[in-house]
Amino acid sequence: MHIKKLDENCFYYTDILSEEEKEFLLSTLEKPDGWFKIYDRGQKYDSSRDPEKESNKNVMIAARKEFLKDNYPELNNLLKKAFDEALDNYCKEKNINAQKRFDGWTGIDKHYAGTVYKTHIDTTPVDLETYSILFYLNDNYEGGEISFSLPTPGKKVEVVNGNLAEGPNGLYPPDHEKNKDLVSFWLKPKACSILIFPPLRPHIYPHTAHEIRSGEKYLIKGHWQIEDKVSTNFVNNPHANNDGSIMSGEELKNYNSGASIEGGIVPDEYKKFYI
Repeated sequence: MHIKKLDENCFYYTDILSEEEKEFLLSTLEKPDGWFKIYDRGQKYDSSRDPEKESNKNVMIAARKEFLKDNYPELNNLLKKAFDEALDNYCKEKNINAQKRFDGWTGIDKHYAGTVYKTHIDTTPVDLETYSILFYLNDNYEGGEISFSLPTPGKKVEVVNGNLAEGPNGLYPPDHEKNKDLVSFWLKPKACSILIFPPLRPHIYPHTAHEIRSGEKYLIKGHWQIEDKVSTNFVNNPHANNDGSIMSGEELKNYNSGASIEGGIVPDEYKKFYI
């Protein structure tokens, strides 16, 4: 396993699985059965669209394949092995005493060409220590980079409803001239690699999923809550536009993207990021 520290809290793990294990995993992804659409508002990839006019919108064209651990023991054992190896190292490096292991994988997402997520903070429990985990399963697609835009001394970062008010333009690659000074660091994920970072502590980790220009991107997304207790959660919609509307879909044009609160009172220092 190879470990790259993108910063003091954001770790990137590669070479976790053997070539034989990778082949088995990827062969499972290529099977056409079991996929269902989770985001489909009629968008399609359009290489002629103007990135300047569309810079503050999300486009999500995605499907999901769910699997039960009892029905796919070999696949789940492989995923558990990869997650455990990366998380064991992260706990050791960060001196984390985790009460709960991460076992939150229930499905694999497939993002189609044209998908882009504007700069956002992951929805997370605000009163418990939590980490975002991304398991990238393939890399035979164009685009689809992830970039981070961290607060720096003297630089104001404004977050509205979980979205950065001024972040990189996800329709451009992270190293494009238009994104100069807006990206702290970025990567193009390799097949069978894992990225771990904290959404809120010790500071916020806004990130952008840049546009997939061709191919399909497979990944597992999860949140690892290390304390074994009930949490206070924000439920926000990072896929909404700043005015509260969705990209398309008449039935959702008046969708309220504001955060709701579950389980109790949320400290203002975190609440301000989501409302």
